[in-house]
Amino acid sequence: MQNNSKKRLRHLEKQVSELTKANIDREKEEADSFCNHNLL
Repeated sequence: MQNNSKKRLRHLEKQVSELTKANIDREKEEADSFCNHNLL
């Protein structure tokens, strides 16, 4: 039982880090396009 919850936790942590990375990438793209738009 203990081992199972550790596996689940590791899986969730992996998902969170992937989502965070995707979110950062998306925000970075939005910021870049925002800056480019303002420069025009």
